[in-house]
This record gives sequence, structure tokens and C-alpha cells, in this order.
Amino acid sequence: MFIKTTDTNAGELCITCWAFGCEWEPEALRSAYEAMVQTWTGAGLPPNRLGSGGRWGSFRHKRPHLERSGFAAGEGLSLAHQVEGAEYSEDALVHASIFPPWTSVSICWLPSLIGAEADASLRGLWKELMECGSADYGYLTNSRLSRSRRGIPDSDPLSPDEEYSRSASYWAPYGSEQAGSLLLRGVYPTNYLREAFLNAPVGMTGASLREWIAADPMRRGSVVPLTASLSDWSLPAANIPQVREELFRAGRVYFDRFFRELDYQRVVLPSGIVPRETIWRENIRLDGPMVFPPERFYRPEIHEPWESPEPIPEMFTAEYYAKMCPEEIN
Repeated sequence: MFIKTTDTNAGELCITCWAFGCEWEPEALRSAYEAMVQTWTGAGLPPNRLGSGGRWGSFRHKRPHLERSGFAAGEGLSLAHQVEGAEYSEDALVHASIFPPWTSVSICWLPSLIGAEADASLRGLWKELMECGSADYGYLTNSRLSRSRRGIPDSDPLSPDEEYSRSASYWAPYGSEQAGSLLLRGVYPTNYLREAFLNAPVGMTGASLREWIAADPMRRGSVVPLTASLSDWSLPAANIPQVREELFRAGRVYFDRFFRELDYQRVVLPSGIVPRETIWRENIRLDGPMVFPPERFYRPEIHEPWESPEPIPEMFTAEYYAKMCPEEIN
């Protein structure tokens, strides 16, 4: 779910919200849909595009079929307030999706193009959507629409940019080996956490995440109740790179290599361990199948307190994140 970058909105700040662990039964889906239609219309941004059944169409034409279906198909839905004359549904001022297979709901909008009152209405709606789905994890972040971060070339071994993108795309804590791991996808200006996330251990300190945050509120922010099941952890945006690095070192930020026993980016040779791409670059002949060394970040007991070995991957350093995602921290 995203808003397409165009010549008219390039450089605009985009607010993006995601929540997971939602229970999208038909009545919950109906309530969320009605809340979106009512709020958007009241904010002067009535939905004019509707995606359901795997296809987009005009809201006016697809709405009757969706409402008659009783929201029982389990396929979810997407809504957009599309810019007049736009070619794509993603060329919108507001765009939202509910996707039951991912237990998710998401919404994004361009605050500078819709005005302060509409921005406030959508922030209130976001809380209502998380309540409708009984979400147990989510976040709100900022980004600037840009074409500059597309098309990162493949390489082997993976560059930090590739590893960053790949690891984030593998985060899937519901219905997978990661289920119940309580790992944060990242650290964002605003994070929505149920109690189990806040009670998870931070490294070998003996402190829970809630206690760790409370120990340094000027730097790490604060946790306040938000809904019956979620708390809001917000922190100064400028501190995100350092806090994110600290929480990775303490085992609270997701890394796909936590779940691998072997390091598939390196190969064991008689002469030692080398990057896998060395095999092809130097045309090395192997006497048998590739042998991979143990993965040093593997965590067989993901719930146990843990601290990262050194050195940590570049993608988790504060310096890397400040360069990779400057719009999230400025």
C-alpha cells in the first residue's frame, strides 16, 4: 500500500501507518469501512476509488456490491481519494487497505495537501481502525515521496541497502516461524505495542522494554495508554537511529538472520571461510556441495534474553540509518 510519486507530489511529506495482528471478522471489517467512509467524507476527501475482489473500480459503482456482500469474502478492501484526472489509484491524497491474510490495516496521506483539519481527522480515524481490528502491533512513520530509492541493483554479497530491504520484507510475525517472537519491525516516531511487547526483555539488563524506555525518557520517549489493548510509545525523531541500534544490540529489533542456523552468504573452503560470490568470481571448483558456516546471529530461543555479537551489521548502526532514512528523523 503506497501513494505513487508523481511530478506534483514529489518531495511531499507522507504519513504512513501500519497495524498488524488484526482480527478482520465481517463485522469488524464493516465497522472499519464505515468509519473510513464517514471520516473521509467529513474531511472533504470522500473515497472515489474502491478495491475489492482483486480489482479496482470507481467507488460509486463497486460500493453497492461490497455492501451487499456482507463483508464476508475475507479478501479485504482498499479505498482511495484519487486526485482528479489521475491515472492510477495510488495517485491519491489518501489511500488505505485492509488485508485479512496479513492481519493488517494500513493508511497513508499527504498532510500538506489536505490541510490541518483533515490531517487531525485521519489521525483520529487511525486509532479507531486499530480498535476495530483489535490490533496488537503497529507504527506511524514519515517519509518524503521520492523516486531516488528505487532500483537498487543486486549484488553478492548483499550490500547494506539490499540487506536492509530484504530483512524488512521478511518480517512476518503472524502465522510463521516468527509467530510470538515479539520483535519490533523497527523503531518509528510512534509505535503501537501491546503489553507483551513492552514486557519483553532488553538484552541481558534484566529490564523490560517498558522499564528500559522509562529509564531515559528524554532520549527514549514515553509510553502512554492508547486503546484497551495498545500503548503508544513515541520518541524524539532525531533519536531514532541511536535507539534503534541499541535495541538491535539488545535483541528487540527484527533481523531475518535470527531464524537461520547457517550463514548462506559465506562458504567454507579448505583455505578458510569466504564470501559466497568468491566461488563464481574466482571460478573455484568444489569437490561437493557448498558447506556454509554457522550463522552467528542465529537465535534458537528467540524469547530468551540476548545480546548481539560484534560487529553488528552495518544496516543496524545509527550512522547507516541516519543516511538511509533521513526523512524519518528530520
